[in-house]
Amino acid sequence: MSSSSMSSRLAVLPLLAWAGAAAVSPDSMDIRTCAPRIPAPLQRHGRFLCPSALDEATARASGPSSWSPWTHLPVCARASQEGDEEEEEDDDDDEMEDDDGDDEDGNGDDAPTQFCVYTNHRHGIGGLSIVTTPETAAASMAVWDEALPAPPELARNASLAYTVVDVPGRGKGVVATRRIRQYEAFMVDYAALAVDLRVAGGAVPRDEGYRLLGTAAGQVSDPARVLGLAQTNTVARHPVENVLRSNAFHTALGANADDHMALYPDLARINHACMPNAFARFLPHSLAVTVAAARDIAPGEEITVSCRSAHPVSQRIEEDNKSTTKGRQLTPADIPLGQTRAARQQALLRWNFVCQCPLCAAAPADVDASDARRIRIDEQRASVEQAVARRHSSSRAAKLAALETIRDLFPRLQEEEVFTAYGEQYANIGRLYWALGDRSQAQFYAQRSLDTLADQGFLGAADRDKVHLLMRTF
Repeated sequence: MSSSSMSSRLAVLPLLAWAGAAAVSPDSMDIRTCAPRIPAPLQRHGRFLCPSALDEATARASGPSSWSPWTHLPVCARASQEGDEEEEEDDDDDEMEDDDGDDEDGNGDDAPTQFCVYTNHRHGIGGLSIVTTPETAAASMAVWDEALPAPPELARNASLAYTVVDVPGRGKGVVATRRIRQYEAFMVDYAALAVDLRVAGGAVPRDEGYRLLGTAAGQVSDPARVLGLAQTNTVARHPVENVLRSNAFHTALGANADDHMALYPDLARINHACMPNAFARFLPHSLAVTVAAARDIAPGEEITVSCRSAHPVSQRIEEDNKSTTKGRQLTPADIPLGQTRAARQQALLRWNFVCQCPLCAAAPADVDASDARRIRIDEQRASVEQAVARRHSSSRAAKLAALETIRDLFPRLQEEEVFTAYGEQYANIGRLYWALGDRSQAQFYAQRSLDTLADQGFLGAADRDKVHLLMRTF
């Protein structure tokens, strides 16, 4: 499935976040504007501090009192410069270095001069280390002020919902210990590592990159949460690189930040399925994730997610190196639509396993039927996107045809259990009705979209009442 189709659903989120935000937010605060002089231990880092780029040299000079929120001295490495003598040449696209000489990967005039490890060993579950530029680290202060993403019922019941077990032929896995209701959030996790993709793409010399990765993993309060994860990548030359390539998800660190990969150790324990019974919800401008049930999950049933749902990091690195995805928005928590079983199996070889999930192991006739539905879903969603984009200039007949396409799409979404696409399509129906002049139906489906996204946990309960804000985009 295309990333843009998921983006149309998630486009609701920033609108509502903007509507409920205070007049001054951490992301919009001028870096030169300082708020009242509140004692450092009581400050919200993203709101009251004047963020400044902190590297190893400035941190040593200023002393630990200036490091907050970091609990360790930043450890830095010089970025690769044009003309640097690299390690032995290697033609493998999967290596840590990048051979294309692209400016964005560290060889141009605007390239960063250094990358550093920033650690807070008290953040989240077992601490967090970030490998990024000093500028991005300074701009990401709001991450540290994120409220606990778990609803109260999750905090009370999460320990009863699942357990990690040995799964025959699949290593470790996660199994439900009680019934989990559809859309119930049963897991919350925080990133243990976040690494700028340019580090993995050759922006620092290979040995220096491995030094940063080793430092990052070693400084969290529980390094075993990182190093104990599966290492299935056959080309990685460092244990932490292997863990990242095998388990990490693409993420954005802070507002307008460069792309990063993030490792969520608890989420990484959940095995893959091509028709998963759970899905991950990555919180915007945060390094937290919740996992919710896509349908009811029975006690003793293995919990699965799609490991292609957040775009495999190893594939993203390769594509960046080949300059094929520059500037493309990649969205987490998506479903791999529009792919046949053969295509999925080929893509999953990056993790060095052959998928034997119920969908892939089904009878040939059932697989063929599913393949046909998924291809048709992808085609119809693309068609609807185009119709919605042209809704204010297209004919009445074209808008009515698009509505009929959506109605035809819903049964296929249900058969393939693509529940996370419902909110997107309800909003599309609302936009088309608005363009047709039917304000009542437009409002009905706008509300239904918000209710669906709130039920699925992509929006908060208070956002259900903001239908008028969504309709401003119609």
